[in-house]
Amino acid sequence: MPEGIEVDPEFGNPYNDIGAYLIEQGKHDEAIPWLERALRAARYESYHFPWFNLGRAYAAKDCYGRALECFRSHSRSSRSTPGERGPARRAPEDPLTPGEPPVANAFDVIIIGAGTGGYPAAIRAAQLGLKVAVVERQKTLGGTCLNWGCIPTKALLEHAHALKIAQASKEWGLILGDQPARIDMNQVQSRKDKIVTVLTRGVEFLFKKNGITWIRAVPACGPGTVEVTGDETQTLSAKEIVVATGSYARSVPGVEIDRTRIITSDEAIGMRTVPSSIAVLGSGPIGVEFATAFKRFGSDVTVIELLPHLVPLEDETISLELEKSFKKQGIAFHTSTTVTTAGRSRTASRSTRRWPTGRTGPSRPSTSWWRRAAAP
Repeated sequence: MPEGIEVDPEFGNPYNDIGAYLIEQGKHDEAIPWLERALRAARYESYHFPWFNLGRAYAAKDCYGRALECFRSHSRSSRSTPGERGPARRAPEDPLTPGEPPVANAFDVIIIGAGTGGYPAAIRAAQLGLKVAVVERQKTLGGTCLNWGCIPTKALLEHAHALKIAQASKEWGLILGDQPARIDMNQVQSRKDKIVTVLTRGVEFLFKKNGITWIRAVPACGPGTVEVTGDETQTLSAKEIVVATGSYARSVPGVEIDRTRIITSDEAIGMRTVPSSIAVLGSGPIGVEFATAFKRFGSDVTVIELLPHLVPLEDETISLELEKSFKKQGIAFHTSTTVTTAGRSRTASRSTRRWPTGRTGPSRPSTSWWRRAAAP
């Protein structure tokens, strides 16, 4: 128990008294667990006081969403009658003892993964007044979309489009000088990284604003508990556990990823040189985005797809229009085609593919990568 305060467990709500005292001392982080315990232990006649003090603590931490929910609960409880609030609650069975710690690892909700499924769920749960923790092992929040997928690939496509316009500068009425426009991949990567950093730090700010605990560790889930292994191993408990683990890049039989010439989309997004030729295995959204960007950067691009059309999960009309566009851009593609093996020589990678007729043939891109696939 904090020094300087004396409480009687048989009178009022001692946990609320401790929380209020800590707020007056400016120790808002220490006050919050005590006030949450006060809510669980409150008698009906004093139930609204912990809500008010909890709102004060969150407001002092700039967690305005959670503070607003607390003040609303305070207003509702102070207007209602004892009968509307239900039967009186008993005081806690366990008396306060010197140095008794709050339950630091207990949460209302634990979310595994901080991608585009996990972080909006965490923010909304916190705005509704729940105590939330997010377990994310990566160095940044946002998951695949913000770090290696949707956002950075759009940045590459934006640069590719700008290069296309610059190369047709006369048609667009632009005066760029005598030298033809070229791409500087180091500058492309720097701008892409800046865009990603702004967005991931924005998610971090929202976590801090809403009082969400971010635990950088590897999780292992059990019934109502999550064991996390990072700098130290600890066990967390929660009423609800949300699994939002997203996706990871995987290979297929016969294709061994070495992350230098045979790479995944995770490595491709950070390439600082434009390879002379590329084979893209898989024509989902990520595959066709990379194929389009690197074709405009100057690579000779080949797309290999197992199913009968490009972007096979989209409507067939869209697939046919994309195939027309690829032919116009000079992007080679092979549908209904299986890659059986892939390896590398001293100067290039090499793959073997099988067509529907059963014949096989070699392909010699300088770089190839496999598409990102959903995690099981």
